[in-house]
Amino acid sequence: MNQKGKLDSLRTDLYKKTASRRGFSPTTKTAAPKAVEQEAWTPPVQKEEKPHKPYATWFLLGSAGFFALAIIIAAFFVLQGGRTVSPKNIEFNVEIPPAIASGESVLIQATVKNTNPVNLPFAELTVTFPTGTRDALDVSKELQYKTLSLGPLKPGEKKELAFEGVLFGTEGEEKEIKLRIEFRPESSNAIVVKEEVYPVIITSAPLAVTLSAPEEVAPGESFSTTITVQTNSEESVPNAVLLLEYPFGYSVRDANPTADIGNNVWDLGTLKPGEKETVTITGDIVGNSGDERFINAYIGTDLSPGGNSLGLIYMEQNVKVALVDSQLAVSMSLDGDASESLTVDAGDDLTGRLTWKNNLDSQIFDAEIKITFSGNAFDETRISAGRGFYNAGTKTITFNKETNSELATLDPEERGTVTFTLPIKTTAELGSARNPALDIVGTVSGREVGSGAPSTVTNKVERDISIASALSLATSLTRTTGPFTNIGPWPPKAGELTTYTLTLIAGNTTNTIANSAVRFVLPSYATFTGAQTPLSAAITHDERTGEVSWNIGEIAAHSSKTVALQVGITPQSSQAGDVIQVIGQQIFEGFDRFTQTTVQTIGGAKTTAITDDPSYTGAQGVVSN
Repeated sequence: MNQKGKLDSLRTDLYKKTASRRGFSPTTKTAAPKAVEQEAWTPPVQKEEKPHKPYATWFLLGSAGFFALAIIIAAFFVLQGGRTVSPKNIEFNVEIPPAIASGESVLIQATVKNTNPVNLPFAELTVTFPTGTRDALDVSKELQYKTLSLGPLKPGEKKELAFEGVLFGTEGEEKEIKLRIEFRPESSNAIVVKEEVYPVIITSAPLAVTLSAPEEVAPGESFSTTITVQTNSEESVPNAVLLLEYPFGYSVRDANPTADIGNNVWDLGTLKPGEKETVTITGDIVGNSGDERFINAYIGTDLSPGGNSLGLIYMEQNVKVALVDSQLAVSMSLDGDASESLTVDAGDDLTGRLTWKNNLDSQIFDAEIKITFSGNAFDETRISAGRGFYNAGTKTITFNKETNSELATLDPEERGTVTFTLPIKTTAELGSARNPALDIVGTVSGREVGSGAPSTVTNKVERDISIASALSLATSLTRTTGPFTNIGPWPPKAGELTTYTLTLIAGNTTNTIANSAVRFVLPSYATFTGAQTPLSAAITHDERTGEVSWNIGEIAAHSSKTVALQVGITPQSSQAGDVIQVIGQQIFEGFDRFTQTTVQTIGGAKTTAITDDPSYTGAQGVVSN
């Protein structure tokens, strides 16, 4: 058998259904695959490629299409844009004077035109005026804004408006008048807004104020400031008020004329055309060299109820004062307090220290220090002059080279201190005095030779001392005396109510006291029965805290107030055998109108040992079972 025959025989056996394969189980049956006929290889048929257009052609076609689309869209908006409503299509033609004198009426003329292509069924103009503008028909009324209805506006329609306001302000101040129009297009609920702002300069005020003061002063050195008010108006200006604002550390020592309210408000009344008013104040400033302080002046009307501001200001000005080292620096303290104004109690002994320093580049010769007292609140018999000499006739302590040899020559940058003692009168010594006070003026002077002719250098310092009113509180607890009939066992018994009469006498000495009250606390087992005399006394009892308050209010100098209350206790069994508290300590407090300080006194607690009662014996203060 040739080779081809063998292969055919093997192929036949392999693909028989009953044939067994090598390596397989004889029971495994597999379907014989169909014979694969070998075909002759033929090359693949080449497809004919379609011709492509160049990319540049596609780009040009796309650009042309986009351009055509843009033209169509632009044409659409041009055709439809005629119906667009815009605030730019509302024309304002406003005539407002660019400058006006304060207090004069300004006429505002406005023309509003609708250049929108549609009707405006709603249109409204609001004019907002600057602060301080007044109604032209009634200058007492402030004019903040004015709203004017323009009614419906047709396309191309315009309306003319005119309105007035009286502008006030300081000279040179720029004010702004704001015009705001709101409108609603036809067939729309949207509100469109347009605003315009017009500046107006205030050229002059009906009242002008000027200030004059030294450019430089030394800390604590007295100086004068002159304030001049003049009428610029051709008509009288009614109810003119001058208001001054002082810098920190400034104290007014004198004013001519005297202020009408406090030390900084002058009611000038009606000022005629061309009339001039002058106010001069004298004071000093405490501060450090190099500080700059400003005194401000306001002229106007409508003073506030508190007297600290003006409703309408015509003009405001200020003056700058620079603090520089004085040639001869001086400072003074009392009991270590260097404040310009000091409040002390009656009976105090004040230790004073006056310190000086030569700030010149040359020597000062024959220096002299004088400390002068004025007022009746100090005890001259107990003044201690230290190394100085006290002259009772002039009420002056003098230190010079006879009493202190170092004062003969003060070298540059040299400093020194002198001391003294100032005794304040007691309450009894003050007697019927009202608002007791005293002033202290310390002056240092000497001769400075330098390179030119000899000259005198001097400086001074002042201190004001106010004596606070002394409060007194007398408290008594009784059983058998007073306006009430007391009940319950005496001595008190555990579990049973025992009442007492509490009498309070609040006294005052030299100054009027405002907002005064006495307060104390009852222990948990005590109560206020509600009985009191007089019935007009303002008594309150907080049952939660146990606090009882007697709100007195104002007490005049050298007067007193009295009230009687009934209080009761129900002791506990654990307190048997003890003397127990009936009321806690009392605090009597009020505001001293003269010294502008709070004053108080304290009374001790009261127990069942009521020694104030004439019938009391020691056993009656102990709680029994």
